[in-house]
Amino acid sequence: MAEAESYAELAQLLKSLPPKHPLVTITLRSLSTATCSTTALTALAEHPGLMNQLIGMLNFTEDSANTVLNQDCLLQVLVNVSSADSWSDEVFAKLREAICLELAAFDQRPLLGNSALLDKMFAILSNLSRRQLDALEVFNRINAEKLRLFVTKFDAANRDPAKSEFQFLPSLFVNLSAVSEFRKVLMDDSRLVIQRLLPFMDTKFPLAVRGAVMRLVRNCTFDSEFHQWLLGPKVSLLSYLLLPLAGPEEFDEEDTDKLPVDLQFLPAEKTREPDADLRVVLLESLLQLCCTEFGRHFLRDHGGYLILREFHKWETNPAVRYACENAVDPLISDEPLDHMKDLKRVDVPDHLVQEFNQINKTLQEPYLSRPGSSSIMARGALKDGDKPRGKMSAYAFFLQICREDHKKKHPNDQVNFAEFSKKCAEKWKGLTDKEKTRFHDLAAGDKARFEKDMAGYVPPEGSGRSGKRKRGKKDPNAPKRALSAFFWFCNDERPKVRAIHSNMAVGDVAKELGKKWALVSAADKVRYEQLAAKDRERYQKEIAEYKASLGLPVKRGPGASAAGPPRKAALPAAQEASDDDDEEEDSDDE
Repeated sequence: MAEAESYAELAQLLKSLPPKHPLVTITLRSLSTATCSTTALTALAEHPGLMNQLIGMLNFTEDSANTVLNQDCLLQVLVNVSSADSWSDEVFAKLREAICLELAAFDQRPLLGNSALLDKMFAILSNLSRRQLDALEVFNRINAEKLRLFVTKFDAANRDPAKSEFQFLPSLFVNLSAVSEFRKVLMDDSRLVIQRLLPFMDTKFPLAVRGAVMRLVRNCTFDSEFHQWLLGPKVSLLSYLLLPLAGPEEFDEEDTDKLPVDLQFLPAEKTREPDADLRVVLLESLLQLCCTEFGRHFLRDHGGYLILREFHKWETNPAVRYACENAVDPLISDEPLDHMKDLKRVDVPDHLVQEFNQINKTLQEPYLSRPGSSSIMARGALKDGDKPRGKMSAYAFFLQICREDHKKKHPNDQVNFAEFSKKCAEKWKGLTDKEKTRFHDLAAGDKARFEKDMAGYVPPEGSGRSGKRKRGKKDPNAPKRALSAFFWFCNDERPKVRAIHSNMAVGDVAKELGKKWALVSAADKVRYEQLAAKDRERYQKEIAEYKASLGLPVKRGPGASAAGPPRKAALPAAQEASDDDDEEEDSDDE
């Protein structure tokens, strides 16, 4: 059987024999064993004639012992063949079409009442629908009613975890869920389809089954228009997503009342989903639900943060902890502006995409390299003595790296820090904007880290301290903060935008100005940068005089110079505008 030339003879033999001949059974059984080998599959791929003969032997109309045995061996051969990549698209297309035709005529195929045969057909289609276009072809060939019927059969056959039938159907459905039309079949408001699959996310079911259902659900959460229905009483998806992440922790009465009923008063022996990859899938599903305003409010109101907080304390896998923080971010952040309520539809300028990717990488790398590091919820409410470390500026990161480099080159030298800092300040002034980008990215990442840590910080009672800086009453005599180059540009362009779009909201105006700023050439930006530099000099002088008049120490050094690091990292224009407006209203805390 291992010899390639024997396959041509087998094709002729199978073609000449009647279906119930004993040699047919022997041949198919031998093939089902031989095709477990990669070498045999490679050799078989060179003989499409035998493959065509095997496909033509599919017959599920006659229910007899001999036919069942032959079809079982034949389907096992086809399962093995469909798992290999050595076949031509033409052969795979023919096999996919044949299997789809049989499933589409399921009611007229008595032999498909055998669950083992039916499951092997699901396995073949699962292998042949991994690409989206192939999945679309499968969906188009099997009508929606048949797919719903298969869900019902799967549900009825597997309610007892000790049984296992149709184990490959969920995997097939995961592939099909790449097709939007199939997702609509699953989330049909008038039918019970996805509701029949959700219970199989429980850890008592086999890993392959619950993993496939979890991935199927994650794909469904990408359709924002169904979020309200998924979270509503007809589906109650939140309970199914949070239960595998929940442990035996107890909550006070007020917090317990927030939780869905299924998550209240869990037993002491309650365990979490043991597979790290599946925990990430669940967290990614929650993140998708947080992209809509309704989803964020629903998770907050129903204890989503409470479960994730305790989960984060328990989790030790760095990648999963990072996914957990991503899901929590929208829950603890302020609600975005009206035109940004759907986070999937926020228009991020192209020139900022790369910058944000770098910031995300900066955030992720140090965290993944230090699995035990504390972050957004690592220890829950922090004690006052554990108040999060303050955020570092770009210049501070530059200074830190200079010190580390100096220590490596001169490990035994005593450092005169005053002289060393002076040299570093001069070196910083000599860097180009491009050379400073690295440090601005680090500062932006550290700012995000600080904001996350502060979100979990609760000062002790009676300390009079707050984890979030309170807005102080502005002193009318305090100097006005310096404007950035972007704001000088806005002063020129805002009236023009208003003249064209008189009814545009403030946030939309800022967004439009951000787009226009992105198109300004470097040469044209020089004028605005000069205005910003001059305004910084004005502000530094005025703030020094103001502090001196109050008897406050005046901050001096490289960070206060016009050539020092910028006040903040680059942000999307609308966000930068919002932040600067806030700072102008804040009391000075330099």
